[in-house]
Amino acid sequence: MIDDNRFFYLLTKYKAGTCSGDEYNEFFSLLLTDNFDEVVKDQIARDFLNENSSHADLPPHISQEIIRNILSADKKVHQLVPLTRRYNKIVQWFAAACILALVSSAYLIYFNTNKENRFTSIIPVKDIVKENNGKEPLRVNLPDASYVLLQPGSKIHYPDRFDSEQREVYLEGDAHFDVSHNPSKPFFVYCNDIITKVLGTSFDVHTNEKNGDVEVAVKSGRVQVYENESLTKSVQNAKPVILTANQRVLYSKDAEKITSTLVEKPVMIINKPIAIDSLNMEKNPLVSIPVTPSFVYDQASLAVVFDDIQKAYGIDVVVENTNLNNCQFTGDVSRKDLFVLLKIICLSTNAGYEVVGTKILIKGKGCNP
Repeated sequence: MIDDNRFFYLLTKYKAGTCSGDEYNEFFSLLLTDNFDEVVKDQIARDFLNENSSHADLPPHISQEIIRNILSADKKVHQLVPLTRRYNKIVQWFAAACILALVSSAYLIYFNTNKENRFTSIIPVKDIVKENNGKEPLRVNLPDASYVLLQPGSKIHYPDRFDSEQREVYLEGDAHFDVSHNPSKPFFVYCNDIITKVLGTSFDVHTNEKNGDVEVAVKSGRVQVYENESLTKSVQNAKPVILTANQRVLYSKDAEKITSTLVEKPVMIINKPIAIDSLNMEKNPLVSIPVTPSFVYDQASLAVVFDDIQKAYGIDVVVENTNLNNCQFTGDVSRKDLFVLLKIICLSTNAGYEVVGTKILIKGKGCNP
């Protein structure tokens, strides 16, 4: 009767790839008897945990399933390939490849599935659930007078009352939020692996159903976006990002990375002109009167044009070469969206522009004073 020590000796040599032909055949002959499965299980479990120490939270039933698959695969591989010296090296490489593929696939399937389930597991079970099963956006009024435009196929979870010191909702899918202002009770939107914190603002949240990525785009006010540390595996989480109007963040679930940029179609954020007669200047002589730039120019310097853009859209415009401010522009771009406006101005002054993060960089040689 072969004892465990002999089998463990053969197992060690098999793992190291140093088995002779006779030892290799002896090893698999013993393995196929099923008498040494516990020894193999124990060794595979030790190796697997050592290889994946950063993910030590793998549940026992998942580990056991992986081990069973590895044992089954190694035996089947040996049965399918002839046991001759001529093919020994091929068998070793083929078996090793199968084992590696099984371990990797089983773990990735578990981890990706687990990441999807983690978010739903933190949603309070007592929350009200609204789901949009229609084809048009569904308005959902929240207890604090805020409202949500829920996109088709999406869900929103919220309490019947916001009793605590903060307002919390959980989103699955896409929605537009219009949040009532309340500095003493901040508003939190949980969506997959990120949290959006606001005091009072208007913004959109979009979820990519295929990969779990999330986009947050701000229409007015300010929001803070950061990772939900309880759902991510990074040792060092991505830095929180502050967003203002016309800015957005793109969160990659796989990379666990937050990237800031501008929205695809920025809109003006300042009010329309207010008639001075409509204000009581005697009671409030220091009142500020916001005025929307006309965007109609007659030999205006680009310094003036870029200043108008910054005021109207709340977006920083940076010139790479200060000589660009000396160039002049004449034209009516009042009915153009921001990026069309920039393209027209840049073409007329032999310049170009680029979106860098949440800023617009103007490039070109510029003009002499």
